Amino acid sequence: MIVKDILKVIYSPVKAFDSIVKKPDIRGPLIILTLILVSAAIEHYVLASKVLLATRTPKNDEWTEPKISPSWDWTSNGIISFDNATTTYVIGNYSVKSIVSNDTSIWMKITNIGTLNCLEDEGYRKLSFWISWTHPLRTFPSSFTLKLLSTNENQYFELNATDLISKFSGNWSIPILGITVGSNSQEDWNPVYSPSWENITGLELVLKWADKTNLTMNIDDLYFVKESFSFLSTRSWGDYIVFALINTVIGFFFTWIIYMGSLFVVFGMFHQKVGSWRALFTIIGYAFAIAIVGVLVRAMLYLNLPALSFPLSSWPPSTYDDSIRASLLEEHFWFPNIVYPLSLIASLGLDIWIVVLCAVSMHALGGISWKKAALFAAFAYLIKFFLFGGSLI
Repeated sequence: MIVKDILKVIYSPVKAFDSIVKKPDIRGPLIILTLILVSAAIEHYVLASKVLLATRTPKNDEWTEPKISPSWDWTSNGIISFDNATTTYVIGNYSVKSIVSNDTSIWMKITNIGTLNCLEDEGYRKLSFWISWTHPLRTFPSSFTLKLLSTNENQYFELNATDLISKFSGNWSIPILGITVGSNSQEDWNPVYSPSWENITGLELVLKWADKTNLTMNIDDLYFVKESFSFLSTRSWGDYIVFALINTVIGFFFTWIIYMGSLFVVFGMFHQKVGSWRALFTIIGYAFAIAIVGVLVRAMLYLNLPALSFPLSSWPPSTYDDSIRASLLEEHFWFPNIVYPLSLIASLGLDIWIVVLCAVSMHALGGISWKKAALFAAFAYLIKFFLFGGSLI
């Protein structure tokens, strides 16, 4: 009988609540919570299946921060410094900066980074960084060249990356998915003096213009990324799903209590009697049955998201800097996807439908008019929205 009432709340709420008010049973909302948890587990599994992780070197932002240990070394045809102005770094606290006077080009080179293997299956697959420059006339460089040094500075792989920076008009440019490296790279790397992908020991970036002028270059968040792997294959996946389900339980009870507390206030303001408070509390719990459908709809939408490889070793991002790295990919590949606005609409629709079901439940229990029931339910939602924002489930 209880399960039948739960199903009827979804497809025939008026008849369902007419039946529920005759014999409210607290087991109903608890069964609903259990089904919501199952739905939430499916939703988070689908979302997690779209997350690919990858190990990066260095692990943080060491190469563009002041040196902690005397390993790597930056050189340039200009004056090298570490810049901590708020507009000249993105990750960490600094970017590495070079200033050149009256020249047509500016280059920066990092060496002594160790030996990185970009050849084997377990080797590095991509190079990522932020780059910005200052030109008195704000003119784009005529060319941008990348060099991956191999063993010594005379052996290297060279890439014409002018097209990369010409796509960006802002202060910072970044290859969002990274630049592929290795023998199977999608990029047209040109070998000079027999370099080896098994021995990448440094990196050089060169910007050139047609005329001489004063130039500035900043580099930030420079790292290599290994082959991606599924988040579902990691130990942290278990912690992630447990934490997500705990949040679902908390959100369920918070929403339930807030609706009940808000209704208590509004009933008192309008001196409206609605019968037993215990019965109302139980009956309001049945209104969340629609969340089972709402969560499953979001899960089906997430199936259409593209899988993304994040340069992170854990999920969700464990640091502020990693959150920035993750948000860049989400903003470029998930947010513009039709799935994202549809999932927001689904969450909003879930909230609205819960308000409708709360109104139906109050009308069935207290016999109050539909108009008053709708106003009271809307008031309860506004209180919940003011305290916690959108959907908690």
